[in-house]
Amino acid sequence: MLEERDYILTRFSSPAPIQERGKAGMSSSNCPLRKMSQIINIKPVEIIGNCPAQLRLTDLFQFEDLKILNPQNISLCFLAISNFPIVIWKLQSNQSFFAHSSCPGCTLSLKKEKRVIFLLGQSDKWDLCLNISEYRRLSKIYRESRTAKSLKETAIQLQSKGQYSEATTQMEAALQELQKFAASKQTLRTNR
Repeated sequence: MLEERDYILTRFSSPAPIQERGKAGMSSSNCPLRKMSQIINIKPVEIIGNCPAQLRLTDLFQFEDLKILNPQNISLCFLAISNFPIVIWKLQSNQSFFAHSSCPGCTLSLKKEKRVIFLLGQSDKWDLCLNISEYRRLSKIYRESRTAKSLKETAIQLQSKGQYSEATTQMEAALQELQKFAASKQTLRTNR
């Protein structure tokens, strides 16, 4: 006889009724998550301190179905990976197409903080994800020019209509405008 905790652990494992679970077993073909299978790209976008796993900003790995694809054999830290499941679920269920996630850090001292910020995004919208992430990073440092902000708002409107290709083009233009704006601010700072 199954106890309640057994039911909780297995109720989403297979579509078979609870009496038949012992017979049906669990396979990836009858898992409800399989239906929303999307490849999710995962990339470090900011590294604070020295990452113990030696991740680099050029590293990229993927999550497909219920497994991590790591063709570059990147060292992955359990602490970082432990934060991904809920974010990946949201991305695979189309609640969002990108997100940022941070590992919990490897020290209690802020002076010695070691943390990696990851970008997670649906692979078919990856260019848009990269542009948004870089735009957000730069806008935190330099703020936004009016032109960049206008282009970004147009990109958001296109994205909300499901026009991701057009949104990517607009976001690239917004990012280029913001990069010019940031470069002019840096020039002003060095000339003072």
